[in-house]
Amino acid sequence: MKKIITLIALSVLLTGQSVQILSPLPNSSNPEMEILIATSFYGMDDLDPAQVRLKVDGFDVTGGASIDRDMLTFSTQSLTPGKHTVSVLAGVSPEGRPLSTDWSFTVEGEKAAKFDFGIKGKLTSGVNYDKIDDQSLGVSQMGISLRGQATEWVRFNTDIKITSEEDPLLQPRNKYALGLEIGKWIQLTLGDANPRFSQFTASGKRMRGFDALFTLGPLGFHYAKGEINRTIQGPKTDAYSWSNFSLEEGVKKIELDRRGYTFQQNMDAMRFFLGKGTYGQWGFNLLHIRDDKNSVNQEISSAILTLDSDTLGLTAGEYTLAELLALDGTANYAVSLRDPVNWTGATPQDNLVVGTDLGIYLDHKRVLLEGEVAFSLLNRNIWDGAFTTEQLDTLMDDTTDNSIGGFFDLSSIPINPQDISNWFIVNQYMSPLIPIDIGLFSDSSDVTVKDAILSMPSLAFSGRAAVNYFGNLFTIKYSQVGPDFTSLANPYLLKDNREWSINDKLRLLSNRLMLTVGYKHQSNDILPTVTNPKVQETLNSNINFLPGPNLPSINLSVRKINRSNGITEIDTVFSQSTVVDTSGSQTTQGISFSDKREKNQTLNIVTTISHRVELFGLSHNLTANIVLMNKEDQLSNRDLDTTFIDPRVVANVYSFNVTTRFKIPLKTTFSVSSTHSEFNTSPTETANQDLSNFSLNGEYSGLMKNTFTILGGANVATGSGNTEFSWIGFKAGLRWKVISNLSLNALGEYRIKTTPDGSSNTIIGRANLTYIF
Repeated sequence: MKKIITLIALSVLLTGQSVQILSPLPNSSNPEMEILIATSFYGMDDLDPAQVRLKVDGFDVTGGASIDRDMLTFSTQSLTPGKHTVSVLAGVSPEGRPLSTDWSFTVEGEKAAKFDFGIKGKLTSGVNYDKIDDQSLGVSQMGISLRGQATEWVRFNTDIKITSEEDPLLQPRNKYALGLEIGKWIQLTLGDANPRFSQFTASGKRMRGFDALFTLGPLGFHYAKGEINRTIQGPKTDAYSWSNFSLEEGVKKIELDRRGYTFQQNMDAMRFFLGKGTYGQWGFNLLHIRDDKNSVNQEISSAILTLDSDTLGLTAGEYTLAELLALDGTANYAVSLRDPVNWTGATPQDNLVVGTDLGIYLDHKRVLLEGEVAFSLLNRNIWDGAFTTEQLDTLMDDTTDNSIGGFFDLSSIPINPQDISNWFIVNQYMSPLIPIDIGLFSDSSDVTVKDAILSMPSLAFSGRAAVNYFGNLFTIKYSQVGPDFTSLANPYLLKDNREWSINDKLRLLSNRLMLTVGYKHQSNDILPTVTNPKVQETLNSNINFLPGPNLPSINLSVRKINRSNGITEIDTVFSQSTVVDTSGSQTTQGISFSDKREKNQTLNIVTTISHRVELFGLSHNLTANIVLMNKEDQLSNRDLDTTFIDPRVVANVYSFNVTTRFKIPLKTTFSVSSTHSEFNTSPTETANQDLSNFSLNGEYSGLMKNTFTILGGANVATGSGNTEFSWIGFKAGLRWKVISNLSLNALGEYRIKTTPDGSSNTIIGRANLTYIF
């Protein structure tokens, strides 16, 4: 495979950007089994994986493909015997021509008379084992994937994965999915799906339910409904806590609180869109997520509570909830469960996100304009339900004046909060409570409409413009996500961030030389109340030179990062202490300083040189890396704060590896690396850390008619300075093609680590079996 990829790389260097076919080869004949469609995007630095489209026999199967900047792969077992076509569209070339590659191949076997109900699949099973000293973890898993075709225009697939990690106290680890595709019009997934609507709404979070996409010409509708978090009742030993013990008029009162639970969280998401995406697309998105507050049981009879000491006649020890509740009304005991509204554990939430996005693509997508805007509301506690109009009157003050805070006239609001409670619950726990700067509605305020909108805490918007002409890709991006913007279906979205960037990529010498320069500015000054905004500026540049066959390739990357937190003054702290001795008490005053300023600069330089050479009749791939990192403080007067720790860090990494292919089916890889770093551990102490690593790995595949490959290797590492250690590891494994459709892979590793405190060992084992039918 590496020889094929090398030939592809050389052809790209000579011919420029193009999609290279890896598998199946054009006009080839392939056995009736799993077909792997694979293409390479080597040398296409400006490729946007999100714009790549894959069609098989005219059907868009992009959603089932694995696509990144390097290659595309798509595995299918539903192709019937006969001729099949593949089309891959990967954007446009610098000259403006579509980078589309089309080819055909044949699947061997007998053709069905008219409709062929065929089903093919893959069975996998595996075991992972990790042991570190006395701690061990074993995980087993199995899966089955099926692909089938009922008619020429109805296809189906299943994906089932079962693992021993499945635990009712955790979110699902098992996966169950059934997919249906009806012509070009309907794509449906039942079970576990990862729906993607937009970057600000749902963007790939796992959901158990159904995900449906309907298209008819330029019109489309995407709808997903299901559970993104399942109910977790909590561990039996941590489901309750002792809330209150009291003795009132001879009654021994015990109150128990609920904890350790997770609510079932349900999602409804929909998207209407116009346009196929060839010249543009306009979409409208709506996302609603709500916790089911009735999904958590108030009473779990088998739950266990531990009493540490004798209390109110109860002896220390363990009690089940059933036993405690049985005491209620006997022996002057009054045992009660705290009302769910007053639980100190998690509160049920409600989330609504609405937005729209627009994409315009001109001249075969050489000119691209994209943008999205979204607005969110989050209610952090919906136990009490929605407000009435009367409750809105006293939301921000105690005055009954038919207004909210004296600014919003309630008579001008045509909607009663209870009328819209199916979509969103409005009460005092809503965030933000007022979505827009209330000063906008005051006659004496100088807040403009523009400033009020741009500083909305629950607003998110982004824009992107790109122009690709004459081998030059120029891109400008802007995005802003308010501190209160929340999509529970996109929990990793960076909040309270305003960011803009500009990048330019230039391709020269038939893509042999690629130059990139970019600048990014990030800050958290969205709200006008932020007095000390945090700012990060990043300047990066990259040179990638691929001169051609028999010459080394060079990549140089330089990145400079400046960070500051807006604080310019050192705080003065006054303290007072009193000392009492035989002569009386004495009070002394002291002055200290607190330096919270941040202003530092980090410089990263990464150099990579790789070269393939023929030496002593053998083929060698040589790669050398140098990484230099230097972080420095840019402020003075640090001596005033005696507790300040200098953020300075210096790190240098040098590595070299050589992969050798012998004339026999043997491949070896030797690697060596050295790391040196310096950093501060206290206001007065500086530490060093050195790390050296050596490894030798090999694999031999000439056994049993090249169906059996053995693997082996050794690794030695030493560390000195701040942390002293050494470890040595050995690994061995195999890859065995038992029969044509059955393969076995296994790998084991043993490591011994030695420190001044003693030694420890680690055992790692991996094995998996795959059968294709």
